[in-house]
Amino acid sequence: MSDLSTNICFDALSVLNGTTVQLVENVCSICGASHYTQNCPDFAKGDHIKDKPSLNLSRSSVPNGLLIMDSGVVAAGDGTTTTTTPSPSSSSTCVVTSQKFAKGTRFGPLLAEKSYTPIKGLPFPLVLFANTPPSYYYGTDLLMLDFELQTLLSGRNVYLDTRNESKCNWMIHVSLARFSNEQNLICYQENDEIYYTAIKDIELGDILRVWYSRSYAAKIGATLLEPSPYDICNNILRSVSLDYGLDLDQNQNYLESFPSTSGGSSNQLTHHHHHAGS
Repeated sequence: MSDLSTNICFDALSVLNGTTVQLVENVCSICGASHYTQNCPDFAKGDHIKDKPSLNLSRSSVPNGLLIMDSGVVAAGDGTTTTTTPSPSSSSTCVVTSQKFAKGTRFGPLLAEKSYTPIKGLPFPLVLFANTPPSYYYGTDLLMLDFELQTLLSGRNVYLDTRNESKCNWMIHVSLARFSNEQNLICYQENDEIYYTAIKDIELGDILRVWYSRSYAAKIGATLLEPSPYDICNNILRSVSLDYGLDLDQNQNYLESFPSTSGGSSNQLTHHHHHAGS
């Protein structure tokens, strides 16, 4: 019998035999007296300075090199402006780059609350499809695995709820692509996570636009995007020059007026001045 089992048996026998068991007094970890630490008279009257409430996760999780913008204005194909296309969260925000990202750059994973039932009304449904367990899981007791892994290995799909900004990360603000020639990110599942990966080099000032990868689209029942017959300007710097006839090399201060909510100030967009996409 182990020491732990012996102690448990001893305690149980003490109770059954009516033996008096001495209670251990509470000892203050500050002064060592016999009272609860939180009641210590030396410090009980002091103020309790608590942490700030956690920031909106979707706004505070933005990586360096990206900005969430609430302007609601993006470039259209003819140089005019139009409202932002929906994002997975149905918000009017968009994500703009403040640096270049090479083709193949991966963003993620996307964080969101999980549900066993489909979530209605989402413009960009996301599902973690159950996979066949890898060979090294055969014979494994699923109860020993975490919840997400149990779910995937048990054959149940998981649906991501991207409606609550405080429960999701910044990726829910990425705009949805309308045409294949404005899309610069693909969405796909890798193991039990959703990632976005750049399918082309992304320039400074580009608006991130995502759609499903070919394989993931087939699983989720979505169609792939068709190209637009018109030239599309997907760069906020280029849009400014088209709309107002500005030479951005000589009018960098104009960009300071763009509202930015995270990932650094909008001034970051002026530190690398060039006509992206021109």
